[in-house]
Amino acid sequence: MGWDTGTWHRGLVLVLGLGLVVVAVGGAPTAPSTGHTPVPSSVRSLPIDDYLYSAAQVGVVEHARWLLAQDCMRTFGFTTWSPPPTEGTADALLADRRYGIAPNADPRSQGYRLVPPDARAATVAPAPLTPAEAEVLIGQSGSGQPVRFYQQRPVPAGGCAGSAEQRIADGGEYAHSNLAAQINIETFLRSKSDPTVQAAIRTWSACMRGAGYRYASPLDSVADPRWSTPTPTALEVRTATADLACTARTRLYRIWHDVEAGMQAVEIGRNRQQLNAERAARDRQLNHAHQIIAGR
Repeated sequence: MGWDTGTWHRGLVLVLGLGLVVVAVGGAPTAPSTGHTPVPSSVRSLPIDDYLYSAAQVGVVEHARWLLAQDCMRTFGFTTWSPPPTEGTADALLADRRYGIAPNADPRSQGYRLVPPDARAATVAPAPLTPAEAEVLIGQSGSGQPVRFYQQRPVPAGGCAGSAEQRIADGGEYAHSNLAAQINIETFLRSKSDPTVQAAIRTWSACMRGAGYRYASPLDSVADPRWSTPTPTALEVRTATADLACTARTRLYRIWHDVEAGMQAVEIGRNRQQLNAERAARDRQLNHAHQIIAGR
């Protein structure tokens, strides 16, 4: 059987990454982190956050998943395989760049970066997997076909990682709140077209033009492809510094946040029963994950 590295890599990335789909609404350059950083108080939370998994909570369920997956891998003879580090579990929260540069940014040292550039060097990459390890871990061959047996032993559906997820989810969906995530995305997209937000964006854009920078939206400035360099350039630092000043002067961040928060409050009121059920399922998974970790 041929080994399609592209297909295998896509499947492996899905397993080795978070158990969540994180929608990057700003597109600012990011770097992996070595630890969870709580959202600073200057970054305002949104009502739907109460129903979503936080980065720290994802870290808990991921830790438990890898403990179970490691046990499973050992039963197939992969005694030296170790899971990837789970400390860097989505520190680049949507709140940090949801409306462009956030009030907690430090543009003079970081530009538009979500973490200091020197944190990249401290990131520990997971050890590469052999093809056999990958097949058992994700339950998929290099050609994308399900792997049902390894050396005559049955491989669980989804491999050892999938089996671990099922145990933690206990009949639910692993580390994901469907409706809450949908509301989180939908209200953001809708808020971009809100007349109050549009007026604030135009005022911000005029402020940036006055400082010598031409951007139609704060989402354009953070996603400027010129900021893809390994470290912030002098131009990036100057632009981000002006951006932060214009964001504060025009109250853009607060205006946009308050508009979207109002939209989310309406959606929560309409869907409270289902959202409460999703939050209860999240809390059960977290309790289960804590039990697994405590048992080690």
